[in-house]
Amino acid sequence: MTILTQAALQKLIQATPEPGVSFYFTASASGQGSSKEIIQWKNLMHEAERQLAERGLEPKASNRILSKAKTLLTNGSFWQKAQKGVAIFASSNHFSYYFLPYEVTNKVTVDNAFYIIPLLKATLYEKDFYILALSLANAHLVYCSHGQGESIFLKDVPHSLEEEFQYVALEEHLQTHGNANYGRAGFVHGHGGQKDEGKNDITLFFRMIDKAIQKLFLSNKNFVILAGTERHLSRYRQLSHYPYYLDKAIIGNADLKSDKELAQEGYQLLAETFTINADTVANKYASLIANGKGSIAPEAILVAAHSGRIHEMLINGESELWGKFDPETMSVDLHRKPLPYDHELINLATIETIKNNGQVHIQEDFQEPILATYRY
Repeated sequence: MTILTQAALQKLIQATPEPGVSFYFTASASGQGSSKEIIQWKNLMHEAERQLAERGLEPKASNRILSKAKTLLTNGSFWQKAQKGVAIFASSNHFSYYFLPYEVTNKVTVDNAFYIIPLLKATLYEKDFYILALSLANAHLVYCSHGQGESIFLKDVPHSLEEEFQYVALEEHLQTHGNANYGRAGFVHGHGGQKDEGKNDITLFFRMIDKAIQKLFLSNKNFVILAGTERHLSRYRQLSHYPYYLDKAIIGNADLKSDKELAQEGYQLLAETFTINADTVANKYASLIANGKGSIAPEAILVAAHSGRIHEMLINGESELWGKFDPETMSVDLHRKPLPYDHELINLATIETIKNNGQVHIQEDFQEPILATYRY
């Protein structure tokens, strides 16, 4: 599977296509390329040809740019892997495509730079993390990497409440017979006597799990997302001593979800956790803007981005601003609708900011199309 990495994103940022075509679309989970998706793909291709023609390209030159993208229409392997978002980039000297673990808005953009804004969310999916599925029937970890999830069973811990009964029975038997050489690492020893049913059984089971999590992750401070019913999550948090669980959790019976589904929900929680809400944004940046250390004016932000002055930039991810930017005179002309040879200026400011090691965040509930704070 072709997964977007930071290195691949940097190549797209550094590319100078004249022009380049950026395609985005969302495929179905079936991975078969339905007739509806084929039609959508053809429509995007026709739109790309129209935009290239507006820029004065003859059909032959346009076909040189789009020929590899067109072959995807009949590529069965491509459609099998395209189960979420897809990003395709084509120019006369470049062709690449990436499968994104989230949905995107269908669109095509022709510009002198590849349109990268929908890709910024993908950098979150480079983070590796774990989900602890708290199930009484199948407790396990899910290792999440690049949008995928893989089951990992905790070492020396029963996988289910039923199996825990067997562990406790064996341990009590060994203790009764004075043989402690068969104890298991990471196991909470029973102390004999009549065991309470229900709540106490679950508590013991959860303590076993928590002790194993501490042993496995505490030294590296790995953060873990919990998944389970609200009742089980509440009880587990009360007795857990591991400090790096995410505050938010995946609510519901973990047995009813595949590892891939758990991973997708985990990544969504990460996105929500590391996204600042609009009120926080307004409070944080209002004083900086008032003191001339930031702006919401696209013209000023473009000039600052080109000069390497942007410290942090926020965009809402949906807005587009078309026009022209002249780096020689530092002049900006904004247009209500894109004209031939126009550039998408928010994308241009994003690229320049990243090139100069500034930070760019997508803020979906942000009312302004763009905001930036300056280094100086």
